Amino acid sequence: MAVYGIEKAELVQLAETLESMLSPELASWSDFEDLLSGLGMGLYDEVGDAYRLYRRHRYDEAWPEGKLPGVKFMFEVNIDGDNLDVILIGDRLPDYLAVLRLLEPLVAADKDMAVRAEKMLMDEQCRPGRG
Repeated sequence: MAVYGIEKAELVQLAETLESMLSPELASWSDFEDLLSGLGMGLYDEVGDAYRLYRRHRYDEAWPEGKLPGVKFMFEVNIDGDNLDVILIGDRLPDYLAVLRLLEPLVAADKDMAVRAEKMLMDEQCRPGRG
């Protein structure tokens, strides 16, 4: 789970893992919901299987080290169905919009895959001999 930030509308890698950016008590998380709770975050939006967006309930630049200070939004991006990467951004609209633009191809591919899966299901149900 690589971690990225955004600079000049481009992704930059911040760390190899999210755990390496967290305090020891948070880095040993076993349940993602507990981790989010410890970071003061909750699910804000979900776009198909492309990504989930988490938002801090109470944004404060002064979150302590080990609790992702300066981060307001965390995008959990589904890379290939098995691997997830994270994009962290602060309270800057240009950065937020840049990430949304960067994710557009993944969202489009996810929608296309959903349409094809639905079509395959419909074709299977319409075959002769199917109930």
